[in-house]
Amino acid sequence: MSEPLGAKRVPSLMLLDAASLYFRAYYGVPESMTAPDGTPVNAVRGFTDMVSRLVTEHRPTRLVACLDLDWRPAFRVDALPTYKAHRLPGEPDTAPAGVPELVPDTLGPQVPVILEVLAAAGIATGGAAGYEADDVIGTLAATEKTDHVLAVSGDRDLMQIVGDGDPAVRLLYVGRGLAKAELLGPAEVAEKYGVPIGRAVEAHVGVDLGTSFAAGAIAVDGAVELLEVGGEPRVPTTVLLTEDARLVAGSYAQRAVGRLPDRAERNPRRYVGRAPMLLGGRPVSAVDALAALLVLFVQEGRRRHDDADPSRLVLTHPAGWPVDRLAELREVAARVLPRVDVELVPEPVAAAVQHRVTGPVAVYDLGGVTFDATVLVPDGAAFRILGRPGGDPDLGGEVFDQLVFRHFGEQLKHAAPQWWEELTTDPARLAAESDLLTEARLAKEALSTFETASQYVAGADADVHITRAELDDLIGDDVRRSARLLAETLSGTEVDVVLLTGGAARTPLVERVLRERYGARVRTSTDPKGAVALGAALLAGGRPVAPPAPARPVAPAGAPDPPAKAAPDGRAAPDGRAAPDGRAAPLG
Repeated sequence: MSEPLGAKRVPSLMLLDAASLYFRAYYGVPESMTAPDGTPVNAVRGFTDMVSRLVTEHRPTRLVACLDLDWRPAFRVDALPTYKAHRLPGEPDTAPAGVPELVPDTLGPQVPVILEVLAAAGIATGGAAGYEADDVIGTLAATEKTDHVLAVSGDRDLMQIVGDGDPAVRLLYVGRGLAKAELLGPAEVAEKYGVPIGRAVEAHVGVDLGTSFAAGAIAVDGAVELLEVGGEPRVPTTVLLTEDARLVAGSYAQRAVGRLPDRAERNPRRYVGRAPMLLGGRPVSAVDALAALLVLFVQEGRRRHDDADPSRLVLTHPAGWPVDRLAELREVAARVLPRVDVELVPEPVAAAVQHRVTGPVAVYDLGGVTFDATVLVPDGAAFRILGRPGGDPDLGGEVFDQLVFRHFGEQLKHAAPQWWEELTTDPARLAAESDLLTEARLAKEALSTFETASQYVAGADADVHITRAELDDLIGDDVRRSARLLAETLSGTEVDVVLLTGGAARTPLVERVLRERYGARVRTSTDPKGAVALGAALLAGGRPVAPPAPARPVAPAGAPDPPAKAAPDGRAAPDGRAAPDGRAAPLG
């Protein structure tokens, strides 16, 4: 068990969460405790009694009372508008940063007196403009080089700072009062909350802010899972500026597009490195829009881990992004998690990590808006990009959606001609057009599993239909062009695996066309969109990929696979393409 750090007069630094203590003192000591003039001093008395007892029992050699100079900092409110909203007066959901905290009338006048008592006792106080006491405590604990640290607070957030390093850090948790205080180190936090020793509340998050959908994943102690926002593992990247000037993102924004189309943007990532988007006539930067999306996954991660921030964040990005766009993406992370270690990783690298690829790999990424082709080769515990990434910035699943939309339109011209005419000529029918486009996307996705898809169009009171064969005819030219672009990117480089990622890569024709060229080397995923986020979370958690395999000679794309190198027992050798009996051997 952890021992009091000052029990044997070991040099120690005690850090008091002053506001946490005087709030508890106020509610723990009756207001009948007054000064001679009748002014309540219950918080003053309770706070000074607690400090006296703490100093007597733990005998610190240094003592700092850490203060909230901003109890609800603007950077946290920008990232999470509901942060501490339950302690705001009036309408908490709409209150901006800077609104005073809702404090009992008889406590507020006692706070200056508490500060005077601390000064008179020669006890140092510490605070930073724009930050809370938690931030001050965390900073002082992390930067202390000589003395062991004992933080005193009733807030569980500070459990994340405990550690057995040199110097050690402990938390005296007084959430149930000083009489029932718990001295917590890594072992106690592990026992109490079931988290690993040495990593009290340590989670790692990876987020893929895509062009049509975003996905996030969390890694804790080697276990990785997708973060479901509102029960959904894929979140629409739509952002919307509400009529009361709030920026919202995800499914809520997507549902409001039909009603407020001029206030919405479905693909805010395309504005990275460009002028702001206009939502409702107001400029909104890509950084603000993507931060609104990132917050959704950070909130869900906090919900799963006692409101603690992740210890590390990995954000993915297209392989070909230049430095200025990467700088904007880093600013997005800083807006939401200003004190968390952040790494930017190319999307194909995260996908390769998730699929445990060990040798050279070509990544075919057909997303909602863009197509990217990248060749990766192992580099130590990760990958590096070989050559120049290829692709088409205007080819993706939304192109397929539009083709299905037109296919349905041909049917509706006959089934509901007046409705279709109004839909295509009247700007007021944008909501109905958006609904039909959604039906087209749902039908396209259904054809990944079924041979036919039928959708009911409510406004037209008509059913529309499409078969997988019809979809293949519609998108065939685009899919075959994407295969040619992949071959050009490979430029004769031989790879072990052709990895399909991106939501539109689930289209059956995509896999069929690529298997015609690359055979058993094609590898797919049941959730190609989630694969990138899962790989990002693995990288955030520090999990290395397997050691690299040596590169093999170059063979032109589309060429037949070389003869297998059979093992003595007749099974496929580790680097073979097929067993001697002609059956495909697993790759990677």
